[in-house]
Parts: sequence; structure tokens; C-alpha cells
Amino acid sequence: MRPLFLTLFGCICALVSHAQQPEDHLEPAKGLYTDGFPDYYLKVQEVLYAGQSGRPVFRVVALPSLQLEYAVMAERRAGKCYLTYQLAQHSIWHALQAKTGEKIGVTSQVIEISDEAATALSQLFNAAVAQTHYPKPAMTMQSDGNTYTFITFQNGIGPQAGETWSPLAGTHMGRLVAVAESLRKATSQQQPLPASLLQEVVQLTATFQTK
Repeated sequence: MRPLFLTLFGCICALVSHAQQPEDHLEPAKGLYTDGFPDYYLKVQEVLYAGQSGRPVFRVVALPSLQLEYAVMAERRAGKCYLTYQLAQHSIWHALQAKTGEKIGVTSQVIEISDEAATALSQLFNAAVAQTHYPKPAMTMQSDGNTYTFITFQNGIGPQAGETWSPLAGTHMGRLVAVAESLRKATSQQQPLPASLLQEVVQLTATFQTK
């Protein structure tokens, strides 16, 4: 189990989770773009972004409390689109706390996706990130969970990000996380993206755009 320090961090994040669910939107990314636990988040970027483009179509970074950290990202190279899944081979959090200096490798898997799929996914994540805002405060204590950070890149705007913490299934955020998990699953199993996933992407994008 992750040390008490990070569990308490999860509890603090969960103080607003009750408000997050009814409002059902991404919150400002507290980890990868702010001062919270800077050493850990810098290490996450160092490990999970290794060998990847500095400006992908999008990235989704998952920081589970009880499992290994991973990222799913899309990029265009030589006229083709690729989806990459990078899984830390050891817990980045535990390695950092142990201070052994041991290099953490990643297991990397890649599949080719259509330009249409990459564009649709980019539109979805951009629409979700565009609605990022702080929730109303509410006191709700929870412990372990997963933080998902959605990072997009747009010409003339640069990187933008929003995150959600263990959203309820069926909510907009729950559906957004389910899309990310489907991307991870397809890439890890070296299978094409299912048509049902792309249909969900289009439907969820329309939902965000009409909110």
C-alpha cells in the first residue's frame, strides 16, 4: 500500500470529490502543473514521457494509489498516427521514497490508429479540458483512488490540462476515464480501437460541447 503521506494526499483531493460528482467536470491539474509534490511529478514525467514527443496530440497520465503509474499518448509521425501506452516497471512513488537512485524503466506498447480516431480523441479531450474549473468546496473523506490527468496541445494555445479523481461510473467524468482505460486496454493488447469506443467518443464530445 502507498505510504500514509500519499494516502493523505488522496484524502485531501477527495475533500472536493462530493462536489465534483454533481458538477461533473475536470479540475485544474494539481500535480503535473503545480507545486504539489514536485519531485514525484517531475519523476513521473521523466519516466512515463521517455522517448516520446514533447508535443503529442494528447496525453492521459494515470496515478493509481495501489498500482503502477502509466500514460497513454497519441502522436503523429511521418503522416501516420500512433497510440503509445507506457507503464512504469516499478512504482515511481515507492522508488522515489526509497531514494536508491535506481533507474525506473517502462514497458512500452504502440499501435497505429487512424487520423480520424486521433482527431476525434483530441476533440473529446480538448472539449473536456476546456470546461476545467475549481469545484465548490465540500467535506467528503475517501482514501485510495486514481488520479487521471488529461493533457492537450493546441496551436497558439500550448498545453492545457485538467484532472479527475476516481469519478463515478456513468458520469461524464466516469465516461471520460472509461475512454482512457479503453485506449490503454487496446494498446496493451495490440488490438485496433473498437468501433463502439469511437462512437462513445463522438457522443461524449457532443455532450461536453452542449454543456
